[in-house]
Amino acid sequence: AVQVLNQSLEAKRTELAAKEAAANEKLQQMVQDQQEAEKQRKQTSELRQEVEQQQGEIQRRQGEVSQELLEVEPAVQEAKLAVQNIKKSQLDEVRSMMNPPAGVKLTMEAICVMLFDVRKPTWDEIRKNIRREDFIPGILNFDTEAFKGDGGRVKAIASYVDDPDFTFDNINKSSKACGPLVKWVRAQHKFASILEKVAPLRKEVKDLQEAASESERRLVELSSLGEELEQKIASYKSEYAALISDTQAIKSEMKRVQEKVARSVSLLHNLIGEKERWEKQSSSFGSSIVTLVGDVLMSSAFLAYFGMFDQDARSTLLRRIFHFLNNVGLPAKEDLSFAEYLSKP
Repeated sequence: AVQVLNQSLEAKRTELAAKEAAANEKLQQMVQDQQEAEKQRKQTSELRQEVEQQQGEIQRRQGEVSQELLEVEPAVQEAKLAVQNIKKSQLDEVRSMMNPPAGVKLTMEAICVMLFDVRKPTWDEIRKNIRREDFIPGILNFDTEAFKGDGGRVKAIASYVDDPDFTFDNINKSSKACGPLVKWVRAQHKFASILEKVAPLRKEVKDLQEAASESERRLVELSSLGEELEQKIASYKSEYAALISDTQAIKSEMKRVQEKVARSVSLLHNLIGEKERWEKQSSSFGSSIVTLVGDVLMSSAFLAYFGMFDQDARSTLLRRIFHFLNNVGLPAKEDLSFAEYLSKP
């Protein structure tokens, strides 16, 4: 039984060592991931601040762009509205002119450059373009960004805009249709100039937005990784707690087995001692049986007769009785202690 208990104890020691190693490994993983999580939390915080700064800079730059455009966009919208309000009869009047006033021809030349990129067109070419169905829609849906990028057209229109006769008040006297068109040409030219001026700002805003988008993407990625790490850490903590609980249970079981082994060993030692004592007593009892009658007779004689004699006489009488009993086949202990023998129950 003790051997079985010792084997069980050794198995528990092996199991405990494995559990403690696993617990230590989990602890190391947990510490490592906690350090990584803290690092990512710091990176996330720094990146979030960076995104906020980028967004603030974007808003500031966009405000500058908007402020610049705000100075010209109302004029463009006003010019578009004026073009929309051109009556068909007013436009037909221009179309029907065979030899238009100089201001009318100047205006329509500028329109042909703006819409169709036709330089110094003849009046017949101008009349042909005016009759196109997309003439007015082309004005209303004009792409100023594309115009801004066409340096040749911008330069050509600049020559019209710089002409002191190319004004709304001057041209509108000659044609109620051409007055709004002059206003539109001048507004679009100025709008294109402002767009060119703010182009670096708009590019900067675009670059900032792209950088902010990338930062936000990284922020989302870091946040996701952080959540995964937190989940792993929580799982490690749970597993670590379970392993610690298992090791405590194993230690408790080992203590119980050790106590049981100690009790068993103590019991075995006691049994061995009892066995030795019993064997000794048994041996002593065996020899006592052989001399039992002789010992009883000697003890009886001691009680009955020895009281009246002195020590020398007692010793002499005791030897005579001992030899007599041996001679008649009743052996007795020569060194029998009467006090001890007679005191036993």
